[in-house]
Amino acid sequence: MKIIVEEHIDAGYIYINHELPKKTVEFGDHYLVDLSEGNQVVGIEILDIHAGSFDTLEFIKRFKVENELAESLRENILRVKRISVKK
Repeated sequence: MKIIVEEHIDAGYIYINHELPKKTVEFGDHYLVDLSEGNQVVGIEILDIHAGSFDTLEFIKRFKVENELAESLRENILRVKRISVKK
């Protein structure tokens, strides 16, 4: 995974792999999920770094991802939030 934090716009992005997204769907109020042609999660945009929590169980259910991937995403989202607070 690759993480990019854009503090000047209070956003971040987590790349899960190098596939190009074919569509983007909203997940809660603060996340956009990029999906491949086969509806696999390829990345997540965090729209407001300082707001909202990541509902791991709902993410697993909605996007049919492995528990390990969802937990890794949750940890990386928390990392993005910590990085933006430190600066």
